[in-house]
Amino acid sequence: MPTIRSRNGKFQAQVRIKRDGVIVYQQSETFETKKQATFWGLKLEEKIEREGLANKVKKRHTVIDLMDAHIDKLASLKMDTRNAKNCFNNFRNEPIGKMLTNEVQAKDFIAWAEKYAPGRTPATVRQHLMTIQKAFRLADVAYGIEADIRVVQAAVSYLSMHGIAAQSESRTSRMTDEDIAKVDAYYKRLSESVIPLPTIIRALIHLPRRREELMGALWSDYDKVNHTLLLRDTKHPTKIRTEVVPVPDRAQEIINRQDRIDERIMPYKPE
Repeated sequence: MPTIRSRNGKFQAQVRIKRDGVIVYQQSETFETKKQATFWGLKLEEKIEREGLANKVKKRHTVIDLMDAHIDKLASLKMDTRNAKNCFNNFRNEPIGKMLTNEVQAKDFIAWAEKYAPGRTPATVRQHLMTIQKAFRLADVAYGIEADIRVVQAAVSYLSMHGIAAQSESRTSRMTDEDIAKVDAYYKRLSESVIPLPTIIRALIHLPRRREELMGALWSDYDKVNHTLLLRDTKHPTKIRTEVVPVPDRAQEIINRQDRIDERIMPYKPE
């Protein structure tokens, strides 16, 4: 039997179906009279019994399911998935990852952010939430997953208000020779290592690229005559790209001093 409630002079009929104590289907409508509400509820129950519940109940998906669907879609469109994967990995092993997309609430994202934030910048926290927000925005239309983007938006608003999430600040300073000297001094105090950290840092200063890009650059990609370097899989918001960049004089000097011990110019792990 449908549940009938009186609401502000009108009558609300609610049909709710449970399986193993969990609500798997729920629908309600409001009518002018109790008779209309009861008739609608009985007709809906009769229809569900006749046609079966399968075509009424949407499959239940977790936040992890949505993450994986989003990454698969990006990959199928040949778009860069690295940023999404890195962000989602920080949700994947947390309780929020196992929550259902149509049940997770803003407070759950706030709790995740408050746990994740210590030791990280507000910009990093916000970047993660913006990535999950994109997945929620596309959930229904692209993946057939029920999710409410307003849940993530509300969490971002709260976290921004309290300074836990924020947009990136523009840089106001650059490395100086004194700063580099401090790095050199610190490096000399470390245990013996074959990694020429001071050289790598200077290369990154004079040829300012991501570590992964510089560490992956090949000798065959270096044009010593035209002073250019071909970089593969460079960072882009939506796609994987390859680009040729100019190599400034001081960066050329550093590259030219490297020994050819590998196909890579600087054969070291970015980490």
